[in-house]
Amino acid sequence: MIVRKFPIEHLDPISLLGHNDSNVRQIEREIPVRITLRDGTLSVAGEEHEVRPAVRVLEELVELVERGRVIEEADVSTALGQARRGLRRRARVHVRSEGRAPAHAHAGDVPEGARAQ
Repeated sequence: MIVRKFPIEHLDPISLLGHNDSNVRQIEREIPVRITLRDGTLSVAGEEHEVRPAVRVLEELVELVERGRVIEEADVSTALGQARRGLRRRARVHVRSEGRAPAHAHAGDVPEGARAQ
């Protein structure tokens, strides 16, 4: 398990986290991590391969809040979708470099010339 921390004391926590932490709960439902806020610092805890996309989602949302936006459910969904697409792209790049498909790849994800095992 790893923990990634980043300060958000310069932000209004409700604008980022949502009422009753609804935005945090939405992320935690999609990605198995634990997100906490203490003393102006967000902490994201979990397995490294799960923490990385969760941190990317939160960083995207922080950028939106810094530009004056109050985060809504749709913003969280968009950021989660971008993080998932980023993970799939990296998996395909890894597949190309290895020359084979991972077990969870779909037929459409297998690079041309690669053989699924």
